[in-house]
Amino acid sequence: MKVSLRTNGTARRLQAAYARAPQIVGPLFQRATERATEHAAGQVRSRAHPSFREHITADVQPTSGGFTGRVVGDLRAKPHMLYQEMGTRPHPIRPRRFRVLRFLVNGESVFARRVQHPGTKPQHFFSRGLRAAAPGVRRILAAYLGLAHRRLAGR
Repeated sequence: MKVSLRTNGTARRLQAAYARAPQIVGPLFQRATERATEHAAGQVRSRAHPSFREHITADVQPTSGGFTGRVVGDLRAKPHMLYQEMGTRPHPIRPRRFRVLRFLVNGESVFARRVQHPGTKPQHFFSRGLRAAAPGVRRILAAYLGLAHRRLAGR
């Protein structure tokens, strides 16, 4: 799933400054990307189930035009994170290792060969967290853009 964030041109202006003087603006651009990405990851983590939080990370990679930040959920460690984010349709549950399913209802063991799961409502913690992070990301990038302009002007 990919969610885009509009920064009203701030990111493009930072990239243009980076292109003009990468040795001056490069470290600033990297810090700006790291701070903005960590802010976004924090917003996603705050909306996620507690068992998912340590598996949501901020990742910054250098690119030809500067740096790219990503908020990543580790699906290898928590594969059901995707089902919580996107939801599931109603589906049957059948036994895998034994001939029947066994579970507790009101403290009593119940056995069944098959049960119908009603589905899972999507939680959308990634998309809601990233949308909530947008104003903070814009502020962080704008602050670093101002700093980049002051450094390029020699102040």
